[in-house]
Amino acid sequence: MRRAIPVVILGAWVLAGAACGRSRPVASLSVEPVTVNLPHPAVAPMRFRWSPTAPLGRVAGKPRVFVHVLDGGRRLLRTFDHPLPETWTPGRPQDYEIELYQSAIAEPLAAGAYEITVGLYDDGEKKRWPLQVDGETVLITAVSVGNPHCVIFTDRLDEAVVRRLGPQVEHHPAFPNRINVQWARVASRSQVDILIWERGAGWTLASGSSSSAVACAAVKNGLCDHGLVTVRMPGGELSIDVRPDWSIRLKGAVEEIYTGRLTAGFLRTLGV
Repeated sequence: MRRAIPVVILGAWVLAGAACGRSRPVASLSVEPVTVNLPHPAVAPMRFRWSPTAPLGRVAGKPRVFVHVLDGGRRLLRTFDHPLPETWTPGRPQDYEIELYQSAIAEPLAAGAYEITVGLYDDGEKKRWPLQVDGETVLITAVSVGNPHCVIFTDRLDEAVVRRLGPQVEHHPAFPNRINVQWARVASRSQVDILIWERGAGWTLASGSSSSAVACAAVKNGLCDHGLVTVRMPGGELSIDVRPDWSIRLKGAVEEIYTGRLTAGFLRTLGV
């Protein structure tokens, strides 16, 4: 049975030099064919044309191309990974071919339509950026502290921007399982102000995991120093100890904000 996989390119996320603070894409991308049929097992080529518009800048590891196959719920089903062509010259387009495949030793994909996202990332720091969101380009630092976070450093915090772009970044196809988003303004080498859009909850006044993610991202990008980083939010502030081994310790005030009463029926479901 042939497993037909119509391929829809949703967007290209391309590598920019974080050390240079660059927030614009360094290339455009076109892909052929737009639709491929992929039997099981089989290999199908996809041809990319990268059109570099700027140098990649400093890269911690090596730039690599990723291709993600997603289902209708944006769950990640397959990942393909290839080295970036070694020649990268702004103004000189280059063609590049990768192979999609269904392995004979893996469970075949069900027949149907799937989506594919394509982009570049730094395999040294595991970053991919920037993202095209609502016609704007945002430079991100992706962080995991047990749950996923997307940190966007900015010179000015604006709640209206967070409420407008937050849901679009959260549901961006680069993040098939959605993501927590923080806008961060560095006030000093040990202090950061942030606004939060939380995955599944929306506008959020304060968050421990968001504070931890932002503190680590600030240190990783050379904006803050290892040690205590104070993160200030509309709902309060926390101190995050970012240690040289990247373990973190969180310290903050504990206050009662709500009291309630559990019903007898709910307690019975808990076996209490």
